[in-house]
Amino acid sequence: YGTDTVARLQKLRAALAQLVKSLPDGRLPAALEAELQPWMCDRVINIVHLIHKAAAHEQQYKDFAFDPASMRAHWSSGLTDMQHSLEHPRFFEPPSRERGAVTHDIHRARSEAD
Repeated sequence: YGTDTVARLQKLRAALAQLVKSLPDGRLPAALEAELQPWMCDRVINIVHLIHKAAAHEQQYKDFAFDPASMRAHWSSGLTDMQHSLEHPRFFEPPSRERGAVTHDIHRARSEAD
């Protein structure tokens, strides 16, 4: 699953739950309810992307350079991205039920702030 698929599925789950609530008695027939129950939920999801951005010297090699120095640099970059992500409280605010899922990216947040 990609994050877009997760968001679409979560939105569908929320819509399905709303549809059932709008039924005259708020219930589905028992057999249908059992079938649809796994698809109805009211949870919300925050997804934090940790995407490695290639350094100038890596260019097209970033996805298959696994020597020790490259890996240490990637891990260090990931740790820095995670630390910066944790500094954004809005990344951890629950999205609305209507939205269902929100994806955050520290690199996108930085470019939007510029």
